[in-house]
Amino acid sequence: MAMVFPFSTDNRTRVILSGLATYSKIGGLQQFNRRLVRNLAARAQDKRTSTEAIGLFYEDRATVPPNIEGMTIHTSERNRVFAFKTLWTAVTKGDVLLIAHINLLPLAALIHCLRPRMPIILFVHGIEVWNLPTFRRRKWYEPLLVKCLTRVASVSQFTADIMAREFRVPKSKFRLLPNAVDSAETPATLPAASLGKPAGTPTILSVARLNRVDRAKNFDKVIRAVALFSERLPQVRYEIVGDGDLRPELEALARELKIDHQIHFLGRLSDTELASAYERASVFIMPSTKEGFGIVYLEAWQYGVPVICADVGAPKELIDDGVDGFAVDPENIEMVADRLERILSDKESSLRMGANGRHKVETRYSNASFRANLDQILDEVLETGSSKKMVAHTSK
Repeated sequence: MAMVFPFSTDNRTRVILSGLATYSKIGGLQQFNRRLVRNLAARAQDKRTSTEAIGLFYEDRATVPPNIEGMTIHTSERNRVFAFKTLWTAVTKGDVLLIAHINLLPLAALIHCLRPRMPIILFVHGIEVWNLPTFRRRKWYEPLLVKCLTRVASVSQFTADIMAREFRVPKSKFRLLPNAVDSAETPATLPAASLGKPAGTPTILSVARLNRVDRAKNFDKVIRAVALFSERLPQVRYEIVGDGDLRPELEALARELKIDHQIHFLGRLSDTELASAYERASVFIMPSTKEGFGIVYLEAWQYGVPVICADVGAPKELIDDGVDGFAVDPENIEMVADRLERILSDKESSLRMGANGRHKVETRYSNASFRANLDQILDEVLETGSSKKMVAHTSK
C-alpha cells in the first residue's frame, strides 16, 4: 500500500536543506554552507523562481542569524529530533532535498525510500569523501546508499574524481560548484603604500588552522624555505595567521633555524585584522597536499596577492602556474624557496600575477558565479524530476 502524505498544492518549489553545524563552527565547509543558505534564500526571494527554502541544522538556534530573509530555519541540538524534523519536512513538503554532509547520507536514503521521485543532491568538499584512514574512512554501506543521490555537487574536480572512485559513484552524477568569495573593499589596483604594505618590507603570508592534524599544510617546509634565502633577504617577514597545537612546534623550528626574528605568529585575527594582513602581503603561500579547494587562495587574490600552492590536489585547478602564482612540490625546499624569492624580488611580475588572480576571482569565483552554478544544478534536477512525475502520471 502506498503511503500518502499531505503535500502542498501551491506552485512553489520547496527546497529543503539539511546540514550539520553551519554557524557554530568555523571552517571552509561552514563558509560554503553559509553561502549556500544565503543564495537559496535569495533564490526564494526571486519571483521568477517561485521557490520556498527551508533549512534544518544540527546546532543551537542561538548561533543562527536571527533573520535570514527568504529561508525558514529549524534547528535542534538533539540528533533524533533533528533527524525527525528533516525526515518529516522533506517527505511532506519537499520538492528537492539538499544534504550538506556525507554523514547525512543514511537519512537521505530513508527519505528516498518514502519519496523515491524527489531529487536529492549531496554537497562534498574534500577529505570527508577521500576515504582516508587518518580522517574519515568510508562506511561499508555508503556505496550502496549513494545510489539514492540524483547529483553530487563537488567544489573541485579533484574531489569529484576521488569520490567517484572510492564510493563507486558514476561520474555522470557529479556537477561542479566551486566555492566563492565576496568582493573585497580594497581594490588591488591601489599602490602598495595605499594597501598598508610597509615600504621595503616584503611579506609572506599564510592563513590556516595550526592543528597537528593539519601537518599536510606544510608550513614547516615554508619556514625551512625562508631560512634558505634569509641571508640574501634579511628584511623579509613571514606572517602566519592561525592557532593550534602545532604552533609551538613551528615556533621551535624557527628558533632552531635562527630565523625566529623573521617569523611572526599572529594567532587568530578579526575580519578587519585579517584584511590588513592580506593588504600587507607580497605573496600568499599554503603548499598543502590535503585541500579539497582552498578558499584562502581566492581571498589572497582579492587583494592582488600572488599565491603559491602545492603541485598536487584541488588547488592546481585554481592556479595557473606562472600566471597568477606558482605550484610547487612542498618536499622540494629549494623549489619553494626559489618561487618565493622570485615573487619577492620581482615587483613587476608580482603585481601582474596578483592582478591576474584578482581578475580570475571576479570572473569565476564571485558570489554571482556561485549563484549561477547553483541555479543550474537545481534547475536541472527539478526539470528532470518534473519529467519523471509527468511520465509516471501518464503511465497511470
